[in-house]
Amino acid sequence: MSIPEKCKKNILWFEDISKDDLSIVGGKGANLGELVSIGIRVPEGFVVTSTAFKNFMTQTGIWDEIQRLLRETKSITKPSEIKETAEKIQNMIISAKLDKNFEKELVEAYEKLCKIKKEKNTKVAVRSSATAEDLPSASFAGMQDTYLYVSTPESVIKHVKKCWASLYTPRAIVYRNQMNIPHENVYMAVVIQAMVRSKAAGVMFTVNPITGDENEIVIEGSWGLGEAVVSGRVIPDHFVVDKNTKRIIKKQIAEKTIRIDWDPYTQTVKELPVFPQFRKMPSINEKEIALLVEYAKKIEDHYGVFMDIEWAIDRYENFPEKVKIVQARAETVWNVKKGKIQKAESTEM
Repeated sequence: MSIPEKCKKNILWFEDISKDDLSIVGGKGANLGELVSIGIRVPEGFVVTSTAFKNFMTQTGIWDEIQRLLRETKSITKPSEIKETAEKIQNMIISAKLDKNFEKELVEAYEKLCKIKKEKNTKVAVRSSATAEDLPSASFAGMQDTYLYVSTPESVIKHVKKCWASLYTPRAIVYRNQMNIPHENVYMAVVIQAMVRSKAAGVMFTVNPITGDENEIVIEGSWGLGEAVVSGRVIPDHFVVDKNTKRIIKKQIAEKTIRIDWDPYTQTVKELPVFPQFRKMPSINEKEIALLVEYAKKIEDHYGVFMDIEWAIDRYENFPEKVKIVQARAETVWNVKKGKIQKAESTEM
């Protein structure tokens, strides 16, 4: 049987990806492609496929040595020794040279994204998207790295390799050993996606995560990047919307004293203060909420299960273009309780 053309590609744009491409673009990449296919506005981007990862590993000659080192970790009990092996593997990946043709292909894809965004050196998020061959129950959510505000071709190349290397952190190695997941069956794809210059960001659920009421959509948000909400660093604004009438039935505006955001002075993402006049102001308005609700219903209808969705609003774009969906995955608690899915598994890797 011949290999499908898509599986041979090093780079796939979101428009060319669906949920059926999990093995070559990982959970994160597959979900983003699926969202684009149903008309949801997501930040533009592409995926460096697991094929590119495999090619890199074999062309550089480091794959066999890495697998040998990983096999040895199964008998190691000291965390310090696991850490030492992990660092050795990661250094092998980061110091190895990319194939010149692939490097050119990657740079050209980044430059194409810059043209789409109509700006030189577009800032992008470089996000790990692990894939597990023939292992549908494996979940690697949160184990690999994401890098924000990457903005030159050289930096994109560097951070793709860093994402590849993050497949071999001590935590990831120990997890696979404990779960008896063969290291040689797990690969890494990398999502490269235009940054949303987030005025506000957060999460929403198409089921009330506290009560399990499936007629309610719950939206939580705060100023800056969504990490502040996801990590629990802030008490977010909280909105409950009736799924059928689309009416806001509960609104709690929090006092938001900090935000996680890009600091142009230090050129880093860091915790910054919220100016006093914005602290008690809602992070999103009713028009933005209405569009988020529309997206939430469309995404839930498409997947057929309750969804956990990340959103962001770009401070420099106009409505409705400014409202973006950054990620969507199956909500795990109420889908299981109500028999919509068999067991709690993350669909993002």
